[in-house]
Amino acid sequence: TRDQNLLKYDLATGQTLTLFQAPIGGWIAQAIASSDGRQIIMAYAPPPPEGQIQFGYTNLYLLDAAGESEPQPMMERSHPQEVLFNPVWSPDCRYVYFSHVFPDNIDPNSYTITLKRLDTLVGNVEAIVANGVWPRLSSDGEELAYALLDPVTETRDLYLADADGKNARLIASSEDFIDLDAPLFSPDGTWYYFSAVTQNQQMKTSWCV
Repeated sequence: TRDQNLLKYDLATGQTLTLFQAPIGGWIAQAIASSDGRQIIMAYAPPPPEGQIQFGYTNLYLLDAAGESEPQPMMERSHPQEVLFNPVWSPDCRYVYFSHVFPDNIDPNSYTITLKRLDTLVGNVEAIVANGVWPRLSSDGEELAYALLDPVTETRDLYLADADGKNARLIASSEDFIDLDAPLFSPDGTWYYFSAVTQNQQMKTSWCV
């Protein structure tokens, strides 16, 4: 595995600061900064024991955005093949939304995915959406966008819901697109963007609104 680094680029000065250099064999899957710019959450898998394969079973780590300290575990796996990924902050920095993959203890080829959120003030975790991935919050924190994975067909639909996952409504369907992911909001919350693949694009990906 090659070296991986998490960098911060200053648009005003053009300078680059290395926030975290992963050890050989470590894997940084995603990283996202809080709205106040003070903290970063990473989905990160530390190097496996010598001689073993890095499968990318990530935990969630908290990193100082100034790059002045090492990443600290925020949520860690309880099972060797568990995965915590797609972390995103709520605008008020109170909640961390993430997707949680947990393997079936009986069938090694089966697993469950749940979109959850961590309340950083009290430390509790609640399930928001079964089979939910790619969470994104509107700038006011009132609406949650996410992709809903069908575990049988492995297709995805895009939904919009309240921040707690209630009152979900379909935005884009897998009946109309080959694949859908990466939903996000415009800063003013009036537009919902997403990545989509259609049949007539010959498997090319486009951004839709």
